[in-house]
Amino acid sequence: MEILIFFINHKIIRYIFSGGMATITNILILFLLTDIIGINYIISGIVSFSISVVVSFTLQKFLTFQDNSTDNLHKKFIIFIIIAVINLIANTSLLYVFTEYFGLYYILSQIFAGAIVAFWSFFLYKIIVFKS
Repeated sequence: MEILIFFINHKIIRYIFSGGMATITNILILFLLTDIIGINYIISGIVSFSISVVVSFTLQKFLTFQDNSTDNLHKKFIIFIIIAVINLIANTSLLYVFTEYFGLYYILSQIFAGAIVAFWSFFLYKIIVFKS
């Protein structure tokens, strides 16, 4: 019970959980598109990241930042998408650099890229999108 209360009361834990769910979505789709279907990992990365943005927005809005309001939902989503596009460019660039220049397996590259992008995203979402 204390763990549940801790989870509910700590935004950073909820952010990590929500981000983890979006990351799992991202990596599963990336793997499916690349290894199973045979699409280039960069294209797969763009598609999987884009799908995970919808998962991320939903979880960040309702779980992490507990923003249950539907007021300005479209504006919040547009701002979220703008940040997501910036994150997509950063994520894709990092994915490429880690894979091509550091020789990492593309899934590991995605994990590192995702962690870097997630760090600054928390502050952007908190300050810009879901400000209290």
